[in-house]
Amino acid sequence: MDSELLADMLKAIQEQNYGIDSLTVIRNGYLVLDVTVYPFLPGSKHIIYSCTKSVVSILIGIAVDKGYIASVEVPVLDFFPDLVAANLDPSKESMTLEHVLTMTTGLDCRDSYLYRWQGLEQMRQNPDWVQYVLDLPMTEAPGKRFEYCNGASLLLSAIIQETTGKTALEFAEEHLFSSLGIADIEWSSNPQGI
Repeated sequence: MDSELLADMLKAIQEQNYGIDSLTVIRNGYLVLDVTVYPFLPGSKHIIYSCTKSVVSILIGIAVDKGYIASVEVPVLDFFPDLVAANLDPSKESMTLEHVLTMTTGLDCRDSYLYRWQGLEQMRQNPDWVQYVLDLPMTEAPGKRFEYCNGASLLLSAIIQETTGKTALEFAEEHLFSSLGIADIEWSSNPQGI
């Protein structure tokens, strides 16, 4: 491995202010480079925003593997038998866990930057975020089109909680984070503890 090339890369990261927090390079099983970029220090916590969606998806996979969830083909509304969704139609009834995982729910979510976070703010102002997401009208049948939806990730976290009796953080600490050596985590929850 060319150390001069690595040095040039680090110089470019610093000079171009690429927004990289840290960088680790492993080659053939050996640690070649491990650097934290200013203003971060080793051990600094990072806000990972949408990376959380990948973590929650992994947790769903673990919950399926451990038998908490029968399959990704389970209709989403089955996970919330005590809630009655507004705007109920055959499309909403056919929305499965797989649709939520792939963000192909068909819900009129409008909570991404494309909509200036409008739906996200509306959800946060609602007293019950899960109910809010389940009440959203459908724009099309599930599975037709990808539409980034933060509300879908909330539903995944709520499904973990409904099926395991643990918050996503508790479930992750037990079945994922501890195995990876990840500790000292801050994971916020909504007013309902999800």
